[in-house]
Amino acid sequence: MKRERQLDSDTFNAELYLKKLSKESTLGDLLQENNRIFKECKELDGDLQTLVYENYSKFIDASDSISGVKNSMNALDDDLASLKASMVGVNKSFEVVDSRLKLKWQEIRRLDTMEKDLNKLKYLSELP
Repeated sequence: MKRERQLDSDTFNAELYLKKLSKESTLGDLLQENNRIFKECKELDGDLQTLVYENYSKFIDASDSISGVKNSMNALDDDLASLKASMVGVNKSFEVVDSRLKLKWQEIRRLDTMEKDLNKLKYLSELP
C-alpha cells in the first residue's frame, strides 16, 4: 500500500524508486512488483477505455439531442414564417377596414357632438 501511494505521488522519482527496490528486494519480490504494476496498468488501461467509451456515448447522445433541437427549430422557423405571412394579411385587411370605416367614425363623432350640443340647447331653452 505504501508503494502504491509512492507511485501516485507528484514527487515520485522513478529512478530513485528502482534503485531502492533493486537493493532492498529479492528477485521474487521484483517479479511480484513487476506483475503488480503490470496488472495495475492493465486495469488503468481498461478504466481509461471505459471512460472513453462512456464519454463517446455521451457525445453521441448530445449530438442526437442537438440534431433534434435543430430539427424542432427548423419546424418552428417554418411556423413563424407562416405566422408572419398571416399577420401581414391581417394587417392589410385591418388597413382596408380602417380606411372604409374612418369616414363613418368621423361622421358618428360629428353627429354625437351635434347631439350633445342640441341637448344643451334643449336644456337651456327649457329654463324659466
